[in-house]
This record gives sequence, structure tokens and C-alpha cells, in this order.
Amino acid sequence: MGSLFVIVFGLVVSWWLSDISDGGFLQGVLAPLSTLVFLISLAVWLVLKAGFGSKVSRGGGVDGFSGGDGGGGDGC
Repeated sequence: MGSLFVIVFGLVVSWWLSDISDGGFLQGVLAPLSTLVFLISLAVWLVLKAGFGSKVSRGGGVDGFSGGDGGGGDGC
């Protein structure tokens, strides 16, 4: 839960500092990039916390491929 707090805090602060029209490096470049990074971090955190459990279909067999007979024979 602490990581969510850090991500949201960083997102809010970098959003507050963002001013794309400003010529300065901090407000014109660094803060907007930080906002993007924190936004992506929040999305990754949400996906990892949501988990997939049984929602993801996993095939049988080796390396996730389905069993099957191999197929591809020419019928001789």
C-alpha cells in the first residue's frame, strides 16, 4: 500500500509542477515526463494488483502449447 501512496503522491506533485509552455527544464520537460512515468507506474501497479488468476487461459502440454498429435503428416 505504501507504493501506491508514493506513486499517487509523485503523480500529483509532477502534475502540479507541469507547465509545458514554460521554457524552464523542470516545469517544461522534467515534470511532464515524470507525470507520464508515474501514470504508467500506476497502470502497472493496478494490473499487478488486479491479478489474473483463472482469467488467463493456459494451454496444456510443454511450454503452454496444447497437447495435440503433432499433425502435419502427408497421409502416406
